Order: sequence, then C-alpha cells, then structure tokens
Amino acid sequence: PQGCNRVDVLGELYTPIPYIKGAFFLRALERRVGRDVLDRALSTFFREHLGEAVGMGDMLDSLAQATEYDLYDCADGWLRRDEIPSPELDVCPR
Repeated sequence: PQGCNRVDVLGELYTPIPYIKGAFFLRALERRVGRDVLDRALSTFFREHLGEAVGMGDMLDSLAQATEYDLYDCADGWLRRDEIPSPELDVCPR
C-alpha cells in the first residue's frame, strides 16, 4: 500500500527508534514555527482525523499547511535516516 514507506516503517519493526525520531522531529519543528503554532496545528490535525486511520504523510501535509512551513526536508532529515540524528543537529531548513 501507498502508506507503507520509509517514513511510516523505520528500521526494526518493534523498537523505540521510530518514536524517538518522531519526537525529535516534532521538537525540531517546534523550534522553527514556535510552540503555539505547532500546538494549534497538532490539535487541528487530531480533531479533524479523530477515529480515522491516517498515515504519516497525512500528518505531514496537515502540519505543513497549518504551520505554513515547508517541513518536508526537515521530516526527511529526522524520519528517513537509518540512524537517529543528535537532537542538537540542525537538519531543518530555515
């Protein structure tokens, strides 16, 4: 299926690595757009998709629209790498 890609399935299936990468990505995104903007964008996303099955691409598209930040390079830097980048690494374009 289309949703099965390297953003949704990272490394070993049952490890904490995808969750760690996701948390680091959201923290990096917060540094770019601000906490209030990200909180509103995430709240909107979860309200609009309550009870639905959605993929990572759906969330990225929704966050990009709500934050008006081109976050796809940032997402690639955090989510599509095989290793976990250091949280201090600045992989999100300004």
